[in-house]
Amino acid sequence: MNISIIHGKAVKGVILNAKIRATEVIDGEMSGVTKEVEIGPSGDFSVSMPKGIILLQVITRSGSIEKDEALGVDVPLPLDFSFRAAVDLVDVATKSVEVNITAYSEAAVVLAGKAGGLLQKNINRSNSGIANILGIDFLSTEMIQSNDNVRLTNATQAEKKMAILNAAISEMASTDKMGCGAMQTYGEIINCTIAKFADQFSASGW
Repeated sequence: MNISIIHGKAVKGVILNAKIRATEVIDGEMSGVTKEVEIGPSGDFSVSMPKGIILLQVITRSGSIEKDEALGVDVPLPLDFSFRAAVDLVDVATKSVEVNITAYSEAAVVLAGKAGGLLQKNINRSNSGIANILGIDFLSTEMIQSNDNVRLTNATQAEKKMAILNAAISEMASTDKMGCGAMQTYGEIINCTIAKFADQFSASGW
């Protein structure tokens, strides 16, 4: 069995005190190898998986937080927080692959699901489609918080753009641009904002 090491970060703001569940998707079903790893102190994770179609999911629990860029505070995340990335590693040539979990990767998973499920062609189409819209590889570009001025000073243009794009999600949530409702907790508004953001791509023809 060929193995790939998947490493990256889970970032809305940086997500802490949660796990990453990696699942091998076979014929659109999450029926293959499944592993869980703890998210590290900077939102980082690393997991070894078979080369194939892999779904990464953030698994929250009591005490899971995201370090919100817009508010500058730690925000508790709901237990039903949906934050995923799907990637095709079937023909990947390298041993180690960077895959970051963001609102944009969650949108790609939603779109693949609406296109007929987590099949190889749907995942590749949704990932490449959103990447083309953004003008950036949102899965492999290293994640830097928009308020991390030290790291941004020496960041690449792609990293700076990704920081801005990620911060835009924080801004939408903090101002409730998606109309999720003030009666919810802020963590629930974040969850709702990401879900509605993903639906916008579908409404635009994806």
